[in-house]
Amino acid sequence: MLQIQRVDAERIRVATSGGAPLPLEQSPAWEPFAAAQGTPLWGRFLWTEDGKDIAVATFFEGRKRGMRYLQARGGPHWLKEATPQREKELRQALAQYLKANRLPFIFVRLEATYEAVDLARPFSVISYDRTVIIDGGGGQRDVALNSLPKAGKRLVNRAQKKMTQMDGEIVEETGLSRQEFQEHYALLEETALRDGFRPHPFDHYWQFLDELGPQHGRLFSARVGGELAAWDLVGVGGACGKAFYGASSDLSRRAQAVPALDFEVACRLGEEGKTGLDLMGIHSPRTPELFRVGKYKLQFAQHYQDVPAIWDFPLQKAIYQGAHSLYGARQAARTLSSKWRRE
Repeated sequence: MLQIQRVDAERIRVATSGGAPLPLEQSPAWEPFAAAQGTPLWGRFLWTEDGKDIAVATFFEGRKRGMRYLQARGGPHWLKEATPQREKELRQALAQYLKANRLPFIFVRLEATYEAVDLARPFSVISYDRTVIIDGGGGQRDVALNSLPKAGKRLVNRAQKKMTQMDGEIVEETGLSRQEFQEHYALLEETALRDGFRPHPFDHYWQFLDELGPQHGRLFSARVGGELAAWDLVGVGGACGKAFYGASSDLSRRAQAVPALDFEVACRLGEEGKTGLDLMGIHSPRTPELFRVGKYKLQFAQHYQDVPAIWDFPLQKAIYQGAHSLYGARQAARTLSSKWRRE
């Protein structure tokens, strides 16, 4: 059985030194942004096996529909192989700790590679288990281009040619002012209207940039003739950058700005020693709703990468199940209402 202990940031730093770097969301750099979003740092934990460090996780506290919960986005971070048995024992040790300290959390949202009977698919979030990382080629664009499948090479070559023809350029706009970011948010609202989703309020994206700071919160834009056509909001930490958010206009489609932007961002991150750009999720049997966007992303890599999915680990099962069922009913009602309005 794994042993659990609450630790400080320095202990986690020591445990993870010499191994794979912590994901951005598990690093201290994430904490100011999480606090600004109403999910403050709750605690850090270390698990050991036979006296050896085996996993770490940083948890943030949140509230959802009146329920208090913990979330370890990007965690647990494993220092040894995450076998099904180890994942199970990690959760058991965490549950025992919370119960022993009489902490009133309804569930824990964390990542796991293996499906298990004590886990539930999370409501209100898309939980993917595959992703695509664009190889940055160490900043060498010919190396990065040659790493792509044939379809990806054609896509990037066409995009770069079209951008040149239309006076397009890729620029980093990290460090812009709050007022200047209004232009980018307006483009996101346009994207949301076109693609049928609801964006977060302005402050969510601005705080991502402002609280993470220019080292970890980066903004890259594609401009065509000086006009903003597309942008990527990238979190930089761990082994690679992650494309957390993005937006594009009809102009970007004509200029093929999005593939040019995504490829160039990966290469610029490669110049900084990162492996490239994680496009954050594609389709799989678990997430068929990502099929269309996944087909686009798969043009940037020879193979997808399996990643741990987000799961809910219910602690107070009856309350959790009731909330889950209520959410499902509300979603069904919204879908029916939307269909009725269209007809």
